[in-house]
Amino acid sequence: MEHNVLTGIHHLTAIVGDPQANVDFYTHVLGQRLVKQTVNFDDPGTYHLYYGDETGTPGTILTFFPWPEAPRGRRGTGQIVDISLAIPADALDYWIGRLSHQGVTITGQAARFQEQVISFLDPHGLSLELVASREANLRHGWRHGPVPQAYAIRGFASITLAEAHPSQQPLCSLKRSVFVPCNKKGTASDTKSAQAAQAPASMCWSCPISHAGE
Repeated sequence: MEHNVLTGIHHLTAIVGDPQANVDFYTHVLGQRLVKQTVNFDDPGTYHLYYGDETGTPGTILTFFPWPEAPRGRRGTGQIVDISLAIPADALDYWIGRLSHQGVTITGQAARFQEQVISFLDPHGLSLELVASREANLRHGWRHGPVPQAYAIRGFASITLAEAHPSQQPLCSLKRSVFVPCNKKGTASDTKSAQAAQAPASMCWSCPISHAGE
């Protein structure tokens, strides 16, 4: 009997506001495929929206529960505070131009693990990053989206967790210990100073593009 081994992020889920604004941004601006539209089975009056690659491959799926009347959340410890998406290593200039053309403000640009990263917010304040990843070409982008396949998003690159005690061993890990703690500059086993930033300490957990299987 074949057993799949979890070696990366399977999917991520967030809460947002207006569902149409969410669909417009992730499909028209980021060029993701709306893989599935269903409901929150605990709250059937709420959509559950799934975005990913052409076939909905695990490791590409970002999902949302839109609650338009809910107050906006605040960043804090115990949360994923940044979601990083992988793009091909030569696609960064394309995305800088595309985001600018779409009226999306790039809030930062830096190098991490010798890869270039740009940061920006979605319409509801969710912090996103695009990582020009050397491994992105291990996957194929969506062929029929508004972004040319050569530049299309290829799934998750990493997530950033905010922890009150980042020097401690994380409570969750994967079987092969593929998550690597780093600061935002990509220095292994280091973290961003909470005191200097006047914000919760953050730890970036880098995960591979591969997600399951041997």
